[in-house]
Amino acid sequence: MKILAGMLPILGYLYIVLYNSTLKNHLYTTDTNEKNILIRSGWSIDNGGNPVFCSGGSVPIYRTYNAGISGVHLLITDSNEYNTLGVQGWSKEGVKLYAVSIGKLIAPSFAPTALVQGFTTALGAPWLGSINVDATATINKISTNFTIYNGSYKNYSQCVALIEYYLSQHGRGLSGVVYGYGAAANSGLAASSAPIIGGLFSVPANEIWLNSAVGYTGHTGIIIGIKSGVSFTTLENNFASSLAQVVHPWSDISHANFTVKP
Repeated sequence: MKILAGMLPILGYLYIVLYNSTLKNHLYTTDTNEKNILIRSGWSIDNGGNPVFCSGGSVPIYRTYNAGISGVHLLITDSNEYNTLGVQGWSKEGVKLYAVSIGKLIAPSFAPTALVQGFTTALGAPWLGSINVDATATINKISTNFTIYNGSYKNYSQCVALIEYYLSQHGRGLSGVVYGYGAAANSGLAASSAPIIGGLFSVPANEIWLNSAVGYTGHTGIIIGIKSGVSFTTLENNFASSLAQVVHPWSDISHANFTVKP
């Protein structure tokens, strides 16, 4: 068995990769017969015909195929999802690969520290604290003493100003007069039924938030950390003219509306 440079010598399967220039798709396979059939159908061998990786292990990776969306293949380890897709128009192609173990989910691409540093710079405010998305207690006053108070960014009030700045970094923005309770809906982002890292939240007027009523304008902020069923962590620019990281009990999700991230 040939082992590629830099790879661990794990006994298992060698995977070759094929490419379809029309569909702009790659396909991994160990099946020589499948490889030959696909080559006759217009696919080409990629990587000079050399294996792209080697794997042992016992965790099955299922492959499904959807002819209706440009020949897309999907690799999954969840047998329930595999079976569900099988009744929703996908072809079940069986176990095609094996993995040593099921790894951790890839963390969403979101950098709250960089966001806060950019926001405070835009306001001419000092950076006073730190961010810890795994915190179990609230970290107050990440930044304070903003030189501009109520109209802190583009004439939006404090909590909404943070949202407007965040959206502006993704080519989006709010429109018109927006209060905290309406920021999530006004953002143009799709709604979510639960907190999503990088997503927004809005709390309705006079609703309870961290055991306190938020007032007639409601409240808004950004989700930066989640411990499912336990707590979720937010960035909030609040009435005290300070930007704070706040850890909320999981029960607070019943008081807010959430969006996906930009």
